[in-house]
Amino acid sequence: MSQLEKAIAELTLAPTVKIKGKSYTQVATRVEIFRKHFGHEFSLMTEVLPASDPFVRVMATIAKDQHVVATGFAEEDRNAGPVNKTSALENCETSAIGRALANFGLHGGEYASAGEVESAIAQGQLITAAEAAHLEQLAEKVGANKKKFLAYLKVESFAQIPANQYGAAEAALKNKGSAQ
Repeated sequence: MSQLEKAIAELTLAPTVKIKGKSYTQVATRVEIFRKHFGHEFSLMTEVLPASDPFVRVMATIAKDQHVVATGFAEEDRNAGPVNKTSALENCETSAIGRALANFGLHGGEYASAGEVESAIAQGQLITAAEAAHLEQLAEKVGANKKKFLAYLKVESFAQIPANQYGAAEAALKNKGSAQ
């Protein structure tokens, strides 16, 4: 099995985030797996490209021995959404790295940058970290089997619970608590 095949196999077991029913492996997870399997044998570089305000553009390049193996490009609008108002360049760089890793072969299915996930939360598609923590604490308090509860909701973690299911999830946990 090649290095890439081993990395892909590990990636298939990595945690994902669900947005609109699709699974995404976050860029940070893919970078971690990339570095674990390829160390510094391959370089992962980013470059800010010229762009007119309010846009930012970044190119990410994966190379080995000065030979380009994969690239990824991204563009963000500083005026688009709460994440980009403060962190457009960082979001853009993350997206470019994610696209370069996908072109390298480490896509893990579909992918989104952390900014795209934050945007999904901001648009009300996922619950907030505070809401996820509240539900997890409530599950512990009432003695719920967290694994079964998450499977019932068809998610892998509390952070992946869609915003439109928060009320029902909380009610189900509270009902379990009152039934004891």
